[in-house]
Amino acid sequence: MVITAKNIIGKPVITKGGAVLGKVSDFEVDVNTRVVVNFFVQGSILLGVLTIASSQIIDITNDKVIVEDMAMPDGGIEIKVAY
Repeated sequence: MVITAKNIIGKPVITKGGAVLGKVSDFEVDVNTRVVVNFFVQGSILLGVLTIASSQIIDITNDKVIVEDMAMPDGGIEIKVAY
């Protein structure tokens, strides 16, 4: 499946357990491998921007992005808060 930036930006991001994390605000591509490395998710004011590694993505459907739950052995979802 091929997804354009227009199709991914703004999609809701939900954990496997059903928690709503926010919406995709941007993503990062490694130009050497041409692979998406991270997705950036705009959460609530308290959460700020979440950085989700592409390895955490379970599925991308027509209406949402499903990610692993936050309690991951490898550190899971990195939370960056901008003040």
